[in-house]
Amino acid sequence: MGEGSGLLIENCMFLNGGNYVGSPIPNSNQYDFSFVYSEWDNTTIRNNIIRQQDLDIGLGNHSGGIELHGSNSAATYNLFDGCWPAIYISSSTHGLLKNVLVQNNKLLNCITGISFWLKYPMKDISIYNNEIKLTHTRASKLNYCTGISVPNGNAEEYNNARANGAP
Repeated sequence: MGEGSGLLIENCMFLNGGNYVGSPIPNSNQYDFSFVYSEWDNTTIRNNIIRQQDLDIGLGNHSGGIELHGSNSAATYNLFDGCWPAIYISSSTHGLLKNVLVQNNKLLNCITGISFWLKYPMKDISIYNNEIKLTHTRASKLNYCTGISVPNGNAEEYNNARANGAP
């Protein structure tokens, strides 16, 4: 719950995460849907492969790549293949989220590339030099594809409904 600091995940391979674990039946025991979920500050996720092996099954439901909830965190030089979204940047329950870097990643066959989720303010988020290649959802519900989904709202007059209501 945000109490750690200094996590490094490097040179790993993650296959068939999220609600999809290798069969078309969603994983009912999975309460969240990302391959890697970190609430720690100073998290670095670098040079990993995060992949759905069967896109038609994997993209039939949310299958996030990574979630960053901690300040001073970075996702760099990763390959994401078949994620929805590839990267979540989510606000922190333990204070202002700041100084997050998303750089030099390849986001291939993703329904959404980078998505923000706000419950508390954040600042100083840097996203650059990423390759984002989108694909269509395999789910029956209608969804739109976005490379980077930036929510509305600001730190001075923060409103959760406004922030997450209009990317």
